Amino acid sequence: MSDKDLRNLQHPVWNVYDQLRTSRLNILYYSAKLKFAERLQLIMQLILAAAVPSSAVAGFKIWDFWLGQYAWEIFVSLSSFIAFIQPFIGLQKKIKKLDELVVGYKILYFDLIDIKHKIENDQKYATTHKKVFKAALDRRKKLEIKETGLWENNSLRKKCQEIVKNELPAKYFYIPEEV
Repeated sequence: MSDKDLRNLQHPVWNVYDQLRTSRLNILYYSAKLKFAERLQLIMQLILAAAVPSSAVAGFKIWDFWLGQYAWEIFVSLSSFIAFIQPFIGLQKKIKKLDELVVGYKILYFDLIDIKHKIENDQKYATTHKKVFKAALDRRKKLEIKETGLWENNSLRKKCQEIVKNELPAKYFYIPEEV
């Protein structure tokens, strides 16, 4: 690594770029979690709707023979279990929270992209950029507070990190000459 590369890694502008990458990571991560939660919610709703005795599914002739009767009993038991656990899971609250996080991180990401473009256009990392970045950091703190209580999926996070590394490699970022 040359001296110039070493200096570049120590440049304070990397704080902006690291937050930009982290925001993109969180968009991908929470979007995937949101998609999973919404699919789970849909599946649970479909099972509950199908298990109602007045549903079209209940009228299928397949349930009339002996194996079908056992399958229907298992299906109804599953739907009863889902109906029981649904309030305790709090999936609607989690979906709302994940949606707020995705939207919040998207706003933060676009704010940081704007700062990145201003740094590139001005060809320096000036006090004005630092003030705008500080405001972005304050918004990030509020988002981190909203993350409280959510379970961590390390394998999903690692997959998202790889995507971000490919999307936003170090060479993508402009490093001003002065500090």
